Amino acid sequence: MELADKTNSENKEERMKKLDTYYNSARLASEVGYTATTGPMYSNLGVVGIDQGSRTIGTSLIASSTTWIFASVIYTAETGLNYRRMSKGLIKKKEFWKRTRVRAVGTVGGVAGGAGGAMGGFALGTMFLPGIGSAVGGIIGGIAGGFTGDLLASSVYGQMDDTVANMRKESR
Repeated sequence: MELADKTNSENKEERMKKLDTYYNSARLASEVGYTATTGPMYSNLGVVGIDQGSRTIGTSLIASSTTWIFASVIYTAETGLNYRRMSKGLIKKKEFWKRTRVRAVGTVGGVAGGAGGAMGGFALGTMFLPGIGSAVGGIIGGIAGGFTGDLLASSVYGQMDDTVANMRKESR
């Protein structure tokens, strides 16, 4: 019994060392952007490097204070335009509040979609033409992802809002 326990603990230690070696190699590859090889384990196509760059871009886009300030300015401007429409009698108060809620969700969806699109575009651009392709792919992906995220979030929330309103009407 002791021999089996000792063998298992040695195997566990060896596996942990291999994993540790693999992790350090993968981390190095992600920092340099190249494929690392450690015995039978290796990262495919340097994806670790591309993925790390994409994650860095995505994190900086979503967490950046500039992004949220810009999104707040856009949201405030849209709300101001809708308020002006309400003041002129073009939309009712209920419609104003609905648009305000839907635009809030759309703005957050747009920021998240833009960051995701930028990550994907960056990765694709890097695969085809490192450097300039990364920048162009990130910009195009960010714009496309932002519009798509905004559209999806707004439409899904709008449908949910309508469903809740209909359920409230039916319950009365």
